[in-house]
Amino acid sequence: MTNITDKLDHISTKIQHLIAENERLTQENANLTEENNRLKFQLEEKAQNTPQIAPIGNKSAALDVAQLKEKIDKYTVEVEECIEYLSNND
Repeated sequence: MTNITDKLDHISTKIQHLIAENERLTQENANLTEENNRLKFQLEEKAQNTPQIAPIGNKSAALDVAQLKEKIDKYTVEVEECIEYLSNND
């Protein structure tokens, strides 16, 4: 009979530990939820206060880059022709 009583006491002790752990985890969860909400609010505030930049993928920017590349290629050809001309006329 004492064996059953010891087992019941052991189970009761485990249950008390589990109840305490559940309370601790519940409180920790509440604290983390509160912190998460606070951080989300701070992030939203910072996002609203951050200046917005123009999107990179607009067509006029791509066109400007293409035109600039075309000009650079043209000038590169002209420089190479000048170097060749000077090399042949030495």
